[in-house]
Amino acid sequence: MKNVFKRAIELISLFNSDALVSTDFIKDNIKDYRSLSEQSFRRAFERDKSLLKSFGINLIYENDKWSSDKGYSISGNYIYKQLIKNNSFDINNFFKTFLYLKKIYSFENNSFFEVENVSQLLEAINEKRRIGFYYNDTYKKVKPVGLRLFNNIWYLAAFEDTALKTFIVKNISNMKIGNKQNLFMEYDKKTKFSWEEQKNNISFDITLPTYLYEISKHLISGFKTLSKNFEEVKVQVDTNDFLNLYKFLILLNGNYKLENIKNGKLFIEYINEI
Repeated sequence: MKNVFKRAIELISLFNSDALVSTDFIKDNIKDYRSLSEQSFRRAFERDKSLLKSFGINLIYENDKWSSDKGYSISGNYIYKQLIKNNSFDINNFFKTFLYLKKIYSFENNSFFEVENVSQLLEAINEKRRIGFYYNDTYKKVKPVGLRLFNNIWYLAAFEDTALKTFIVKNISNMKIGNKQNLFMEYDKKTKFSWEEQKNNISFDITLPTYLYEISKHLISGFKTLSKNFEEVKVQVDTNDFLNLYKFLILLNGNYKLENIKNGKLFIEYINEI
């Protein structure tokens, strides 16, 4: 399995520009593929594409009739691109973390990545791109500004004209992301979803490895970054989403330090009930 993960990372790394990547180029530039027969290569490549898709990363075959270019493009690799900027990023730790996520969140119920939509929304939010999609059979054009997982359901906050609205991600279909970046100003990150206005929140400061933070920062609401470097990040958490907070702490597997805990008794009472 480790070799499969390594090959998946090598696949992603081939897409370092907007140019299409041909099948021959992929086979020639990934060591594990070179010695395979054409049939064996195709099978291995399809398995690797399926693995990447489970991360929300899609390899899409395109054939440009106007320029005669053909090959694969990539989408949904925003998180990976951000992670590799971190000098302390460790591939093995990354995949170990992913396996925790896959175990904790049911992919069959689409409760974690909502595979394609969530990955693409993360990219659109961070790059400030407009998006269009169908929502309950109505076409929407919006400016996405926030993404949250609450009670195992992903929610998108976005401006439709001047109105800030909330959309359930699993009800979004046929989503398209605009080509232009930085089309709107960054929205105030302190703005909260409706459930975040409720009382009985738990708050604390938590220090954790930066790579874990980058993977998990959208899993629960109420993050505020206090300090950050290549190795670790310290954030303040203020949330009443106890279910996903519980899963988030399990995911970290003890790799964190808590300080300044307020209302911790409420969280302990919740854990004792589940």
